[in-house]
Amino acid sequence: MPYRQVVLTTPKRLRVFFRFDRRLLGELPSCVWRALRLYLAAAFGRTDLTPGAIGFLQTAGELLGYHPHLHMLLADGALLPDGTFRTFSTSPPRSSRSSSGPRWLRLLVERGKIDDDVVQSLLAWRHSGISVDASVRVEKRSEAARLGRSMIRCPPVLERLSWDQLTGEVVDHARPGRRNGAGDSVARWGVLGFIARILGHLPKPHQQLLRYWGCYNNAARGRRRRLDGDPATSSARGAEPDQGARQRRLTWSHPIRKVYEIETLLCSFCGAEMRIVAFIVELSSLRRILQHLGCKRQRP
Repeated sequence: MPYRQVVLTTPKRLRVFFRFDRRLLGELPSCVWRALRLYLAAAFGRTDLTPGAIGFLQTAGELLGYHPHLHMLLADGALLPDGTFRTFSTSPPRSSRSSSGPRWLRLLVERGKIDDDVVQSLLAWRHSGISVDASVRVEKRSEAARLGRSMIRCPPVLERLSWDQLTGEVVDHARPGRRNGAGDSVARWGVLGFIARILGHLPKPHQQLLRYWGCYNNAARGRRRRLDGDPATSSARGAEPDQGARQRRLTWSHPIRKVYEIETLLCSFCGAEMRIVAFIVELSSLRRILQHLGCKRQRP
């Protein structure tokens, strides 16, 4: 199945509203998804199709600036009612004004952030900042997984950070493609300033940044597993799952390795694969084990 990466950007004039109203920021992906469904219905000429997309809300721009934008991993087509997958007959443009722009502009008007004059002014600009880039298309699932890892990256890129010992500052370098542009290519902060930059991109408690839509959401996947007779869901109907389904549930380290590229069960001393014996949470048991091993105890 082919996949396409879609990136939606917001204009600088409106980013301040999403920065100080995180509930408003959480409604941005829903506006984009509704607009995308309308676009696909018009492209296919029918409304009984089910697209699929995975979206991740990002707030960090270049040099840790606040730039709310949405990354989407979109199936390059849609599922028909008979279960067949139909790809796009025409490719979307490389970069265009987003059809979702009017939807979340209307949302800002309803929340009292802007008025109709601001909306008309933005839409009249030649480069309003409301754009969608859908130029990246991949054919293999492994390439789609690589795009998915890039969507959920952390705000700072460690390879572009350095420490200036003379000034005691954190130095952040822009991407190689941006270092020759009109903007700044290097940013410098003190330790507290750098921490403040990072904290500005932390989500609020219980705020969901990762969204699953269409045929990728949990309800749709559960219905397909039940229809296909997947043994992983047979236990919910009273049957005993097979050994293969039980083994798939136990491989919790595989998603961590796939997303963060970290081998959680790899020993850092000998390189062998570790095996979990037990989870010990009682403080008295932990003290006896540490005392027997001669390890120094530390306060939690």
